[in-house]
Amino acid sequence: MILYKYYNAQDEYTIENITKNQIHFSDVDSFDDLNDSNLIIFNKLDNSEIYNNRLQHIRVSCFSTDLSKYMWEHYANNGNGFCIGYKDDELHKISKDIIKVQYGSEDNIKKILNNKLQEYINSGFDKKYGLVLLITAFSLKEKQFENEREMRLLSKEENHTGIKPSCIYIGDKVKEDSRKKVIEYCKRDDIKLILQNHLQTNLFTT
Repeated sequence: MILYKYYNAQDEYTIENITKNQIHFSDVDSFDDLNDSNLIIFNKLDNSEIYNNRLQHIRVSCFSTDLSKYMWEHYANNGNGFCIGYKDDELHKISKDIIKVQYGSEDNIKKILNNKLQEYINSGFDKKYGLVLLITAFSLKEKQFENEREMRLLSKEENHTGIKPSCIYIGDKVKEDSRKKVIEYCKRDDIKLILQNHLQTNLFTT
């Protein structure tokens, strides 16, 4: 299976990530969905200690199962960015556990997280229940994001290197110097390269 990571920029840091076989992991505070993975808002108790000691130190890298027009437009800046495809076997070098995101209503998400949180508290903060709580928190998003068809990797590290892509899509609005660097990298490392303006519409899923 191929999982796709979208980049909406073409700055030096993004190009470095791509050409050095590096995947960046973001902290939760940078997410678009303010409710995403934030346990504090889902309960009436003061669980800031849980957040600070557990969730705050986990970083996330997001992927999609789809090569879609929706994702390209929203997460690759409509042609100003890149889409990088990785085989799941390659991503398993980071973790064997790739989380599939489930989508639902805000109320349902609150209910599920509250239940997992209560189980964690009732267990005396057993690490096993804490891990279940964390994975659950990172696997739930509101239904408005379901077009993302998202998969996630978790890590305590900001970057992981040595993860080779299987293919790279370059946006047709990417500036020439960035385009050249990525094309040279693909030729050097024998990575399949697709230019966005060469794509046919029917190559995209809906």
